[in-house]
Amino acid sequence: MGGAPIQITFTVGNTGPYPVYEVRLTVTVAAGLAGTPPPLDLGKLAGGDSVSTTVSLPIVAAGTDQVEAQVVGIFREETLSSATVQVGIVIHQPVLRVNPAVGPPGLVVAATGANFPPGAVVTLAWDRGVPATMAATVAPDGTVQLQVLVFHHDLLGERLLTASSGAGLFGPVQAPFLVVAANQEPLGFVERR
Repeated sequence: MGGAPIQITFTVGNTGPYPVYEVRLTVTVAAGLAGTPPPLDLGKLAGGDSVSTTVSLPIVAAGTDQVEAQVVGIFREETLSSATVQVGIVIHQPVLRVNPAVGPPGLVVAATGANFPPGAVVTLAWDRGVPATMAATVAPDGTVQLQVLVFHHDLLGERLLTASSGAGLFGPVQAPFLVVAANQEPLGFVERR
């Protein structure tokens, strides 16, 4: 989610010995993708020829979707010939969590993420306070783990830890964190004489 549009390449081939005329490719997309492209006129395909075309589809929702392509052409003696193919597309929404979600300055926070693109470099940074930018490479299972410091004497209050990718593979993902003053004495302490 939030990344560059998905690029899908379709290769249309004529495996027969005779040419096919007026070849047209129609692509239909499901709800998670946007921008159903207009039908593409591929012209004439001689016997044994093939042609490839790439379609760009913006992402609008996470989930599992289907993309269907239908190719239609006119075979010899005005016979209409067609073929249909479906491909499943999985669109992931990356998530980021911090543990603990509340703590004092000087605390090291464990940041964990899931559903990130495997092999991508993820940069983590606080949106306020002393900047502490860290980077990690996403594991093959789409997870990332990193420890992030809330600096001593840093600003108190709410802040967000943001995960981003300079390559535009996904949109920014955030996790909230609350910086609170460190306790100076135990809770419930009663002075006795």
